[in-house]
Amino acid sequence: MDDYIKRSEVLKTLKHLLYETAINNVECTPSFSEACKVIAANRIEGYLSAVPAADVRENVRGHWIKRKNWLNAVCSCCSFEEKYPRNFCPNCGADMRGEKDV
Repeated sequence: MDDYIKRSEVLKTLKHLLYETAINNVECTPSFSEACKVIAANRIEGYLSAVPAADVRENVRGHWIKRKNWLNAVCSCCSFEEKYPRNFCPNCGADMRGEKDV
C-alpha cells in the first residue's frame, strides 16, 4: 500500500528547507551545476522522507446481495452473511452504498 502524507506537513517541511537555505546564504542561481541539482534533490528527498505518513485507509465499495430463499444478505466484497444489512460490512468495512463514487 502507498504511503500518504499530509499536504500541510509537506509544505511546512519545504518552507523549513527554504528558510534554512536562506539562513545559510545558499544562492539558487540559474547556473546550478548538475552536482548542486543532485544535492538539492537528495536534501528534498531526505526532508520529505521524514514527514510522517497520514492515517488513511483504502475506501472499498460493495453492495448487499440478496439471494432467493436466503434470510441473510451477502457482502459482494468478502461474502460475509449479515441478517440486518447496513451501510457498511461489519466484516471487511466495505461501504455498501453502491460500487460507484459517492
